[in-house]
Amino acid sequence: MLTDYQNDDIHESAREEWLREIANTYGDQITKLAYSYLKDWNQAQDVAQDVLLTCFKNYEDRLAITSYKAWIYRVTINRSKDILKSSFLKKVVLSNGLVKLIHAIDHRPEVVALRNEENNQLIEAVFALPIKYREVILLYYYEEMDTKGISEIIRINENTVRTRLRRGRGRLGELLKGESLYEL
Repeated sequence: MLTDYQNDDIHESAREEWLREIANTYGDQITKLAYSYLKDWNQAQDVAQDVLLTCFKNYEDRLAITSYKAWIYRVTINRSKDILKSSFLKKVVLSNGLVKLIHAIDHRPEVVALRNEENNQLIEAVFALPIKYREVILLYYYEEMDTKGISEIIRINENTVRTRLRRGRGRLGELLKGESLYEL
């Protein structure tokens, strides 16, 4: 028969293992998602740590969570929006740590330089969008989520997601001087 102390050790070990699994599976994704809102890599990492702490604290409720990915993304988005609301973060900060959205296929220096410039223009244009358009664009194209999944995560109607995608693409086109997102 196990003592209460041994039960607590087993329980803590299971909790820590669950948290390691969550961190390994979603750690990079939640950091990148937070970055897409905050535009600051250090703050995004802080949000990711906060989300993992929330997971640790909610270990007992893990069986009630039907989709960890949707739940973790929701927590990440909420934490990021809280920081945006409460902080001085009103300027756009583009970092070298941002993962490229488009990979160069041709590795000739002049082609790579041209693609890097196009990528930078696209990144700047996406970050210039209002957050309601930016979040659906990033979740749709970068996270490759469908409109149904996006609607569940950001808790808006699926038709609203489609409308925001359409309007966001339109604004990107305007920001990129008539260039289509698909042309880049």
